[in-house]
Amino acid sequence: ATAAISQDRRREKENMADFIAKKREMFLVQMSLDTKREEIRKLEQKAHMKEEALKKSELMLEEDAIRFDAFLKENDKKA
Repeated sequence: ATAAISQDRRREKENMADFIAKKREMFLVQMSLDTKREEIRKLEQKAHMKEEALKKSELMLEEDAIRFDAFLKENDKKA
């Protein structure tokens, strides 16, 4: 009977150790996933900011082209 109780306790300790190891592994996987999601969010935010800057630059370029055309037309009139 004592040997059976001793064996049950050992099995419980092993089960508890396995449970703790699995919980730790799940925690680490979740932490890794959260870190990756945050990194993706930051990269998406950076990409969005670059897109906005690009749109702004394109708009400025268009405006410069319009002003340059107007300048050339004005010069042609004077010539």
